[in-house]
Amino acid sequence: MTSRRPSPLRLRLTLAGLLLVSATLLGTRCAPSYSVEVRRTEGGIPHIHARDFGSLGYGTAYAMAQDNLCLMADQFLTYAAERSRFLGPDDGNLSSDFFYQLLIDRGEAEEPVAAEQARLFRGAAAGYNRYLRAEFKLPGMLILQFAFDGNPDNPYLNHRHDTGDIVYTGTHDNDTTLGWFESLDEHIRANVYRYFDNPDESMPWMLIRRAMASPAHTAIIPWQDFLALDGAHRMNTPGSLEGNWHWRFGWDQVPRGLGTQIRETLGDHQRLSGTQKPATAGPADPQRAVNE
Repeated sequence: MTSRRPSPLRLRLTLAGLLLVSATLLGTRCAPSYSVEVRRTEGGIPHIHARDFGSLGYGTAYAMAQDNLCLMADQFLTYAAERSRFLGPDDGNLSSDFFYQLLIDRGEAEEPVAAEQARLFRGAAAGYNRYLRAEFKLPGMLILQFAFDGNPDNPYLNHRHDTGDIVYTGTHDNDTTLGWFESLDEHIRANVYRYFDNPDESMPWMLIRRAMASPAHTAIIPWQDFLALDGAHRMNTPGSLEGNWHWRFGWDQVPRGLGTQIRETLGDHQRLSGTQKPATAGPADPQRAVNE
C-alpha cells in the first residue's frame, strides 16, 4: 500500500498556511529583531553565529528549513493538529489530529519553559517563516508599531522594507496608532519622530504617511487610524476574553473632507490605481533573509 503524496500546489498552500500555524504553535506575540550569521562548510554543515538565544533559534530554524523543509512542515502540522485541514483526512491524518487536539485541549501541550527557551522558540518560528517567505516569494508583514525597540536593524523600520512587502501602521490585534503612541514613554515618542526627521505632523497621520511612503507595494491602514481614534476604540487584544470585536464606527466620527485627504495622500505616494510600481515579492538572496 502506497501513501498519497500531496500535489505541488497543495504543498505550496500547506507551507503558506504554516506561516500562521507555526506562529500560533510557538506563541509569538511580540516582534523582536534578530542578528545571526549562517555559514556552511564545504560539506554543507551549517555553522550558526548568533548574539542571543532568539537569534540562535532564528538561524537554526532557517538552516533546518533549507535542508529539511518538508519534514519540518510535517511536524508543525502534526503538533498543531492541522494535518487534515491541509493534507486531507486520509492516511491517518484524522486520528493524528484527534490525538494532538486532545492534548491541546487538556493543556498538556503548553508546559512552562524558561525565558531563554521561549526566546529560542520564538526565534525559530521567525526563522522558519522567513525561509518560507524567501523560498516561495511570500510578502512580509511589516507593522510600524513594532519598529521602535531601539535596534537600528529592526526589520520593521522603513529603510528595511522590500517592495514585495505589506506594511501596516498596526493591525486589528494592535492598539490604534494614536493609542499606541500615547502609551509610549516620552523618550520613545521622541525616537519615533527623530527616525522620520521630526515631521511637523501629529499622530496618527504622521505614521499613516510614513506607511504610504514605504517601499512596500501594499500599505494597509486600519479605519480607526484614518479616524484618528485613541485606544478606547481598539478592535482586539490577543489573549483576552472580553471586549473584543465589538467596536463599530459612527458617521459622526468621520470628519468632513476625510475622503479627499485620503485620496491626496494616496496620490502623493503613487498609491492610486494605475500609479503603483510592480511588486517584486521577497528578498532575492536567501542569505540576506538570514541576516535580518
